[in-house]
Amino acid sequence: MDNVAVLAKLAPLFLAVGMFGMGLSMQVKDFKYLLKNIKPVVVGVSLQVLLLPALGFALAVGFSLDPVLAVGLMLLAASPGGPGSNLVSYLSRGDVALSIALTSVSSILAIVSVPLITSLALAYFQSQAAVSFSIAQMVVMILVVTLVPTFLGVFTSWKAPRFAARCEQGVKVMTLVFIILLVIATIVKEKATIAAMFSTLGLPLAVFCLAAVAISLLLTRLLGFSGAHRRTIAIEAGIQNPVMAVVVATTFLNTVEYSIPAAVYPVVMLTVSLMFIAYAQFGWAPKGLGVAEVRVD
Repeated sequence: MDNVAVLAKLAPLFLAVGMFGMGLSMQVKDFKYLLKNIKPVVVGVSLQVLLLPALGFALAVGFSLDPVLAVGLMLLAASPGGPGSNLVSYLSRGDVALSIALTSVSSILAIVSVPLITSLALAYFQSQAAVSFSIAQMVVMILVVTLVPTFLGVFTSWKAPRFAARCEQGVKVMTLVFIILLVIATIVKEKATIAAMFSTLGLPLAVFCLAAVAISLLLTRLLGFSGAHRRTIAIEAGIQNPVMAVVVATTFLNTVEYSIPAAVYPVVMLTVSLMFIAYAQFGWAPKGLGVAEVRVD
């Protein structure tokens, strides 16, 4: 069994660990915040659940992507932001409580949205008969590896806050290291395919990320949101969860090629994330990012 196959088998476990880590970072005040600041949450979640799949579909059709890559792009677009987005929001001087709320709610909705979007993508791009999978089983799997670990993390944070505080960062680092290893292993194993496809996928993925961020910033600005809220919602829209996309591709669709967009996307995602972080840390940015409102002490 090669390294990619081994890591793919471990992907559900590490996805669960990552969601547990996100739960560890949540406190009672985050839930109170969610109730008091419902408008940014509704807008942010709507952008993730509705805008991103629509954007992914438009780009897949517009760039005439190969059906396998088109399904892979849709799968990536359906995968909500993971715990990594919370870290980027923190480093970008965003609203961490809002980031955690958005990630949590979108992860809960993913129980339904990911199987539904995957099914529709297969039906449109590959006439459904090409791959057979159980939507019910996928719903159960996403429930087990996302919602259950998140609630366990929240429960741990509530009952043992000191333990949760000690473990939180280590769990996030572990998840990040796994994502990096998975991406590297996939690129090494599929280097010929990825190299050949990068010219095809590079532009659509870059447009996908930048358009998601730009639309989020524009909409939230029009709605009068604060700079921190605008940055946070834009980050959540631009940062997807590649591990979830890999889990679905390898566990239910049994086709590693579906995970190629998820393997390439972190390069784009990391670049955009570093832009947000650099702007926030150095205290300057285009007005649309809302970072210019933040002064660095």
